[in-house]
Amino acid sequence: MGKGFVDSDAEEKGLLRPGAIIVEGTVGNTGIGLALVGNPKGYKSVIVIPETQNQEKKDMLQIAGATFIEVPAVLYKNPNNYVKYSGRLAEAIAKSHLRGAIRGNQFDNTANRRAH
Repeated sequence: MGKGFVDSDAEEKGLLRPGAIIVEGTVGNTGIGLALVGNPKGYKSVIVIPETQNQEKKDMLQIAGATFIEVPAVLYKNPNNYVKYSGRLAEAIAKSHLRGAIRGNQFDNTANRRAH
C-alpha cells in the first residue's frame, strides 16, 4: 500500500501536501511501507500499533523513520482499538498541524486493494 497510496492516490489527488503527516493504524507492515515511501519525500509518519507487536516490527518502524504509538491491544469494537485511535489522531493532527495530516486507512483505502 505504501507506494500506491502515497504516489498515485494521496499526492495525485492533492490530499497530501509537502511536510504533511501520514497517520496509520497497523500491526506494522503497512506502517513500515508508508514510512519507507513517505519519509524520503518529506512526509512524517506516525504509526499506531497494538502494544503486543514484536520488537522486530518496532525496530523496523524506527529504522524506516516512523514515530510509533503503542496502544492497548483491544477488540475492534473498542473505541481505543489501534485502527480507531489512528483515525482520531489523524483528525486531531490535521486540525493542528500547519501542513495537515492524512490517514492511510488501509482497510477502506482502494489504493491498498490495488497494491495487492
